[in-house]
Amino acid sequence: MRVFKTTYTDRKGRTKEAADWYIEFRDHLEIIRRLPAFQSKPASEEMGRNLEKLVSYHKASGGQIAPALSRWLTTLPERTRDKLVSIGLLAAQRVAVAKRLGDHLNDWRQALTDRNNSAKHVRLSYNRVRALLDGCRFQTLGDVQASQVEAWLAQERRADRFSIMSSNYYLRDVKAFLRWLVDDNRADRNPLQSLKPLNADVEEHRERRCLPDEDFADFLNAARTGRTLNRIVGPDRFMLYLIAGWTGLRAQELASLQPESFRLDCPDATVTVRASYSKHKREDVLPLRADLADLVGDWLRDKPADQRLWPGAWWNKAAELVQADLVAAKTAWIEAATEPAARSQRDESWRFAYQDEDGRFFDFHSLRGQFVSAMENAGVSLKTLQALARHSRVETTLKHYARVQIADVRSALDALPRLPTGNTPDVLRATGTDPATVKSVPPRLALCLAQQGRFEGAPLDSGGRKTEKEGEAEKAKKTVFSKVFPRKHGVPKKKAPPGFEPGMADLQSAALAAWRRGRD
Repeated sequence: MRVFKTTYTDRKGRTKEAADWYIEFRDHLEIIRRLPAFQSKPASEEMGRNLEKLVSYHKASGGQIAPALSRWLTTLPERTRDKLVSIGLLAAQRVAVAKRLGDHLNDWRQALTDRNNSAKHVRLSYNRVRALLDGCRFQTLGDVQASQVEAWLAQERRADRFSIMSSNYYLRDVKAFLRWLVDDNRADRNPLQSLKPLNADVEEHRERRCLPDEDFADFLNAARTGRTLNRIVGPDRFMLYLIAGWTGLRAQELASLQPESFRLDCPDATVTVRASYSKHKREDVLPLRADLADLVGDWLRDKPADQRLWPGAWWNKAAELVQADLVAAKTAWIEAATEPAARSQRDESWRFAYQDEDGRFFDFHSLRGQFVSAMENAGVSLKTLQALARHSRVETTLKHYARVQIADVRSALDALPRLPTGNTPDVLRATGTDPATVKSVPPRLALCLAQQGRFEGAPLDSGGRKTEKEGEAEKAKKTVFSKVFPRKHGVPKKKAPPGFEPGMADLQSAALAAWRRGRD
């Protein structure tokens, strides 16, 4: 590589030197190339050194760009980058490293939209990545550093602007954005690949509960006869809760349903959720019970085609719908009482509470837990339960959605054998707690303890004193121990690792013999 200036002849025939410096170097094909540089010689020399690094890395990596040169490429004039593309030193897609991250982000948002993602998902993902890039002040790919991202997320958590779960969502989306850049040949690597999400289980989450069957039926009836809420009339809200509680569909999945989503003209009725509204971005076809399919069929007769079954953006305030219908259900329950005292007692009850005395909520998403818990209580296998809940891991199903009611626990206890009756201590003997049938030390356990030399205590009689036989065994053990380990001023003369002490075999034999005498 060399840096030089060209000369030219002006109109008067005088030879003059050009203002800009030029760089001469050998490219990856060993062809000598010349590129215009800058008016500053040091800056031109630095550019020449970077070109040599670019060529070396291109040869070693098969056309990749050194990460350290990503930012430098953004400072080059556009004509220079086009020249590097024309000679094959840069691939056309690799010029994207010089593009601003904001431009890449706009392209990613369009790509998410083209993949049939919901508008809400695209908007949330874009806004999270935009906030993180602006917070870290990243302008180009070369600016992205994992340490800065971790520091910014930690700062937001300390300021209580992010929970751990929210922090994980931001990290997930920005990693997805950078992974898309790699897949689209806009970047060589994902600089945040090594970052891992934090454990969100250490912080408190909203704990949900399920309603008992009787309360759930009263809740559905209150919705059916209730007033219009958020443009949804009572019978439509009844069907909304009913389908949610018997299919486990989420709020936005339900909001996407149209009459065409149901297939009811066959023995195996189904409901289909499009991939753009499914949480795992795949089309879901879920089975329907026959009685539920009949109700849905009757309800859909008056519904216009090609329109959503529940109008408006009710899913943004779905919890308010449930809360209002819980209040209506409790009001009807209170009014059903005939005595004033009973009404007052019901008014103070936690029944139909949106948040109960233990801080657990019954909101719209609890309907999904209602479905999963009902399946679990019905004895459905874990694999089937996971498939119905559409979870990738069965642990998610059991941890977050399966709710065991106290009534279910009682029914499990009822499956135990009946207790024996009478005044005889049969119960104690059956459970192994009868003193007459309990031995002081199991022979096998005592033998092991004796072989290990682990006699740390002796049984006591009812008065708290050692029995005669146990006292003799303890005395024999101490005698043998004092012979094997003679003490001087209370300190053993020799120390050895456990099991390798001199005379340990004799000590163990004596201790075993003492135990046998005590047993006889």
